[in-house]
Order: sequence, then structure tokens, then C-alpha cells
Amino acid sequence: MTVLSITKLTHRVGEDVIFDNAELQLNASERVCVVGRNGAGKSTLLRMLSGDLTADSIEWQQQAGLTIA
Repeated sequence: MTVLSITKLTHRVGEDVIFDNAELQLNASERVCVVGRNGAGKSTLLRMLSGDLTADSIEWQQQAGLTIA
């Protein structure tokens, strides 16, 4: 069962493209790890998921009652 689905995620910081039409799907009982080089967008993604940062473009669906912190 999918608990979080993100599609068409686009985000830029200045002239730098951080996400260009990215997708993410998290299913129930999955454990995930965000790994990447410095500046790849790991913290940016987590800030978007928590609501601290707004994407330039995003389609977002989540399971009712899901809490992201």
C-alpha cells in the first residue's frame, strides 16, 4: 500500500536545478535512506516533505492520517 506518492517534483535554487520532474513513492512497512553527494538535494527533499520549503512544482498524494515530521 502506498502511503506517500510524489510526482512531477521540480525545484530550482537560483540557476541550479535541484529536482527536474522527480518522483518518489513510499509504501507501508518500507524503511528508506536518503543518500547522495553534497548539494544533491537531500535536505531540500526532507524540508519539502516536512512543509518547511515549497517546491516550484509538485503533485503530492498521501494516505489519510499520515504524519510527516
